[in-house]
Amino acid sequence: MNKESSKPQMTIAGEVKSQGASQPVPLFLKMYRILFTVLGPILPKLMGLVAYRLWFKTLRFPLPQKEKDFLKKARHTRMPFEGKEIRVLSWGTGEKQVLLVHGWQGRATQMVYFAEALLKEGYRVIALDGPAHGLSSGNATTIFRFTRAIQHVENK
Repeated sequence: MNKESSKPQMTIAGEVKSQGASQPVPLFLKMYRILFTVLGPILPKLMGLVAYRLWFKTLRFPLPQKEKDFLKKARHTRMPFEGKEIRVLSWGTGEKQVLLVHGWQGRATQMVYFAEALLKEGYRVIALDGPAHGLSSGNATTIFRFTRAIQHVENK
């Protein structure tokens, strides 16, 4: 078998073929692939805007009751950051501190179970809503800005 035939191959239909096996790709990804393949060369500026929104625009989702209850117990700090505002939440008064950081499209309150366990161990728990996430302002960001926000909170 040559090297070329052992590499995974992507089909326009959205399947990855590797060593004879196929893995299904979600329908929305198949649609985006077709959309970009067909319209990208015809409408590059429009498709560039679509790509930008897909990569950098953030979504916010409803909070479950457990998170709402935990949010009520938090101390809220509004921190200016790069012309916007990030929200920093904290719980507890322990001398040992830990900073919890959520993932992309996430929010600080999603780490309620980690926070509760750390509070029981005597930690002061600090969690930020990254730029354009959770209670922080904005609706689009980059991973680079998110990283700078973490460093900004650590330095305060």
